Amino acid sequence: MKVEFKNGFRIESDSLQFVVTQRKVVQAGAKTKKENVGNIVYTHVAYCPTLEFALKSIGRQLCLEIDELQDIKIALNSLEREIAAMTKELQVEVKFDAEN
Repeated sequence: MKVEFKNGFRIESDSLQFVVTQRKVVQAGAKTKKENVGNIVYTHVAYCPTLEFALKSIGRQLCLEIDELQDIKIALNSLEREIAAMTKELQVEVKFDAEN
């Protein structure tokens, strides 16, 4: 399973765990090769035993990265709406499969 979120986070799963990664753009630095600057990379944020824990870890990471309380509220509400939309899609797919 691979789920991408609009805020740059992604959840991937294997047979043992859910891995939360975050999209970042490589910035210029002392040890960064010039050809890598501006490239998109995914960094690991959390290794989670359940999907629920993975979703909570995205919210936690947003809270750690954002300074303003109002901005945190906006980001968490956006994440909640995106999760609700995905859940609704999954329910429709399950009902459709059950009918066949």
